[in-house]
Amino acid sequence: MRTVSITEIRQDATRLIDEAERTHEPLLVVQRSRPAAYVVPASDYEAAERELRELRHRVFWQDVDEASAEHKRGEGVVYDDVEALIRDMGLEEEPAPKSPARRRRVSPAQPVTTASNGTAKPAGRARARERAAV
Repeated sequence: MRTVSITEIRQDATRLIDEAERTHEPLLVVQRSRPAAYVVPASDYEAAERELRELRHRVFWQDVDEASAEHKRGEGVVYDDVEALIRDMGLEEEPAPKSPARRRRVSPAQPVTTASNGTAKPAGRARARERAAV
């Protein structure tokens, strides 16, 4: 497979497309040294798409036939709820991470107490007066 830069494509697209059609070899187009696209003849792309569709179709019907045979042998699994099925298939989504508790900044001069969850919070006025009196 030949590699060409995006600049080469801009400058000589017609010749490069003709080359890909003539040789049936894809061109890898790079932009800033990274793969950006492939240039392939339309007929090659369409043939690959057809083949992929046929393969997927064949695999699907093989799976259906296997499931049908399994069912006839009485080997199927019955799920009471969709959650069990999802878990068994390994399709369970990871729980979203909990967002951290919001914390307020407290100036050093301001009295502070610790909440039961370990976060700092300003003390009430009465508590502040008690501390000032001590």
